[in-house]
Amino acid sequence: MIPNLDAGAAMRETMDAYSNMRVHMKSPQYKAVADWIEALVVQHQINMISCGKDKLPDAQVRLKQMIALRASMVETGGASTGYTFD
Repeated sequence: MIPNLDAGAAMRETMDAYSNMRVHMKSPQYKAVADWIEALVVQHQINMISCGKDKLPDAQVRLKQMIALRASMVETGGASTGYTFD
């Protein structure tokens, strides 16, 4: 992977990759990946019950990222939530 410092080019590459990925949306492999991410979300939610207070903010960020990634894969127009996190 070569670092890209041009924001416009990076966005174009991201959207091209996203479009290429969504072509396979109806395939069993695509569904398996979405199901796997959903299982990771559930696992992280369960682990948050017992994680220490010092680790909770990082766990919440990872959880938010995984939820946004899954949304970008399966929801109509979900790509807008899959790239930027607060």
